[in-house]
Amino acid sequence: MKWLPIISFALLCLALSEGASPKRRSIGFVPLTDSPGSKIIGGENAVEGQIKYQVGIRMDDSYFCGGSLISDVVVLTAGHCVKGFSSFEVHLGALNFYDETEVGRIIVNTNVSTLHENYNGLVINNDIALLHLPDPVSGPNIEAVRLPSWTMANQTFANETGRVSGWGKPSDNATSISPDLKFADVLIISNEECQAWYGELVLNSNKICIGTNGGTENICSGDSGGPLVIYEDDGLPTEIGINSFVTSFGCESRFPGGLTRVTRYLGWLEVNAGITLRPGFLACNKIVFCHSIAVIMRFILATCLLFAVAQATDWADVRPARQPHPPMLRKPNFSKHRIIGGENAVEGQFKYQVAVLIEGAGFCGGSLIADDVVLTAGHCINNFAFWEVHAGALNFDNLEEPGRVVVSTNISTLHEDYNGIIINNDIGILKLSEPVSGPNIAPIRLPSWSQANTTFDYQTARVSGWGKSSDNSTSINVDLKFVDLKVITQDDCLAIYGPLVINENKLCCDADGGASSTCNGDSGGPLVITEEDGEPTEIGIVSFGVSLGCESGWPAAFTRITYYLDWLAQNAGVTIRP
Repeated sequence: MKWLPIISFALLCLALSEGASPKRRSIGFVPLTDSPGSKIIGGENAVEGQIKYQVGIRMDDSYFCGGSLISDVVVLTAGHCVKGFSSFEVHLGALNFYDETEVGRIIVNTNVSTLHENYNGLVINNDIALLHLPDPVSGPNIEAVRLPSWTMANQTFANETGRVSGWGKPSDNATSISPDLKFADVLIISNEECQAWYGELVLNSNKICIGTNGGTENICSGDSGGPLVIYEDDGLPTEIGINSFVTSFGCESRFPGGLTRVTRYLGWLEVNAGITLRPGFLACNKIVFCHSIAVIMRFILATCLLFAVAQATDWADVRPARQPHPPMLRKPNFSKHRIIGGENAVEGQFKYQVAVLIEGAGFCGGSLIADDVVLTAGHCINNFAFWEVHAGALNFDNLEEPGRVVVSTNISTLHEDYNGIIINNDIGILKLSEPVSGPNIAPIRLPSWSQANTTFDYQTARVSGWGKSSDNSTSINVDLKFVDLKVITQDDCLAIYGPLVINENKLCCDADGGASSTCNGDSGGPLVITEEDGEPTEIGIVSFGVSLGCESGWPAAFTRITYYLDWLAQNAGVTIRP
């Protein structure tokens, strides 16, 4: 059965940190409040010489990232650690990052970087970059890490143990980088398992993920750009991942940590880093600055760029900040599922409500907007060819219900710019083969032209449908239900779901802490307000909910009808009130 799209906004908490007096801030990054120092979640202190390839990077004297030395003149890091910055101070051989007099530490400045040409900060794709040092570096606690060989290009590394390291946060409550270099041994999980958390928009073949052991081990803000390594049979480390993102729900949320998969970029690294990759399994012979090697991979939303901001002189004030979280979208889940917290409708209460059976298997709601036109969600139409519309229904299982009219159609109009990935322009119409009428059947009116710019903020609206009554339900409800919701502002909804999904053609309603909402099976159904004349006006079409569940307390999202008055007038043949 068809479900309404489920959007998982648990992504990209790519954490940027801001100092008390940073020289600049990246647009869209929101500072966190002050707190004590921070580190790898669940990590242990590294000892001198243990992680010789680890580097710390200060960007524009204000921000902080990790990285790895892959040759004596090249540092590998995350793309978001380079994008928008112009100067980089690279610390090599460091252990206590606050102690700049540390024996064996080398500090090198550079303004030469290479960002991947297809870097996409919105969905954190191709999150890889290089820093080119002006002179070769060496020292007793400094050594390049090798990259994967070409023969490892197609390896997934699933179920292998990897090691992450960095100066990032030790908990979600911490707000500054840790003074001490930390590391944690983590389980690498399959892309399929990670995709189940983050969805396909973010989690693709360019990504690799690590399990969090129930939220007790993970990368966190300040670890961005740092290395994930495995130890091969020769006992030497090989870097297979670059710390990239965690969910906006927090580093301790149980969501996997997301990294750039190095094997996906072996060719790019060879060309841009000037290194020669191993053809097969060859030991590095423990030569300092052994040439490094690259890797290939994939990812999809809600995430935190793992930046940390550093104050120019006082490291104790270094604190991470959050970037807006691009959503991780799960595949639309379609099912025959009722209104959360709703009441039973009575005969004749919702004469405009229709049920739509899709190719004898899927189920959606809809509304009658003319005697032969049904308005519904675009995802209830996309890729389908046949619909059975039930008008005047109350108990959906009772096909002999008095006054019910059933009409079949194969004529539909999907919005020409419908986008099922980010659930945009989620609107469509069904043209009935004949007009419908009856004592319990009547079209609902649409907003007037004078309401085109009305937001409906804080107004009470009513939604109806046969969808799930709880997250545990597995079938549509037999009885038509309704619930009253409060419309929230665009800014409030945007703060929760992010700009990739929430735009001017969406409308959101408060879920009353999860007690009242739409749910699977309500897709396409109407959201209406009652105007001063006592008549209902449809202002929204049930579109999507968060993948955490209908009872999670997240707002319910609707297609905003006022945005489509022109489209409806042209395609539905209806006259919009002035």
